[in-house]
Amino acid sequence: ATHVEWSTLTLIIIKCFRVKLSDISACPESLMKCEGCRSEIKRKDKAKHDAATCPETNVYCTHFEDGCKSSFKRKEEQKHYLEYAAQHARLVKQKVARLERKVTDLERSAQEAQATLGAALQGGLAFQEGTEFDCRDHVGMWLKAKVVKRQQSGVGSGSMTRVFVHFTNWDSKWDEWIRTDTDFYRFAPLGFYTLQDYSRANFKFGERVEVYITRPSPRKWRPAVVRKVHRQQIKVEYYSEGRRHEYWFHNKSMEIRSLAEGAPSAYDEVSPSSPLRPPIQLRTSSSSSMEPSESVDV
Repeated sequence: ATHVEWSTLTLIIIKCFRVKLSDISACPESLMKCEGCRSEIKRKDKAKHDAATCPETNVYCTHFEDGCKSSFKRKEEQKHYLEYAAQHARLVKQKVARLERKVTDLERSAQEAQATLGAALQGGLAFQEGTEFDCRDHVGMWLKAKVVKRQQSGVGSGSMTRVFVHFTNWDSKWDEWIRTDTDFYRFAPLGFYTLQDYSRANFKFGERVEVYITRPSPRKWRPAVVRKVHRQQIKVEYYSEGRRHEYWFHNKSMEIRSLAEGAPSAYDEVSPSSPLRPPIQLRTSSSSSMEPSESVDV
């Protein structure tokens, strides 16, 4: 009987304390050796170790996107940067030159758009019936549009012209009257903003930015958060006068910028200065143009 009891007890103990090798290998707290540097680490820290500290892990040069395609072990990183310092300096200089050219091109495009529209306005040809433009709707989205009607009232300095526009490929319920004197910045030459560009803007969802708002007054830079990116157009959320607003800005526009260190405070009433000048001069308006509040999700 005693032998049977001891046998039963032994089986129970073995069963209770049996640990499978697979259980050990799955435990995040268990120790393991790195295959590269052979250092002992916790299993849960393996990915972090490989990505940040293991001297035997292959890494790419931090200038990979600039043109240096070198790959080497982490322990050789310092040697690489010392050896290729001159090459890296040239790559960085070339990158800065490319960015400067891009900024110059954007400024030139904005100036050309303003000049083209200004010439059309002075020639009296801009807002004839049937004329097509890029037009900004009441929530800031740039769309192709067409002048359906033109209405003028008053004479001399007291005259006022407004046009009834239809947005191409949109329901007629979105058609609206827009004044051409005070709200002319809502127009741009056809294709300037709406020319098909399927690349995405340089802003990301959730990114903190600053935007130059014209309504509600006063005009100023305000902090905002990117809520949606549709190709080259960016919808942001901001607060003004205790109210929440959503509005669209174009990637070409100088009215939106990253909230970088050293940028003017968004709460200071400062006008955008070059090269952060809005693409078309903004004028104080008391017109009935709709204030951007809750946007239509496009």
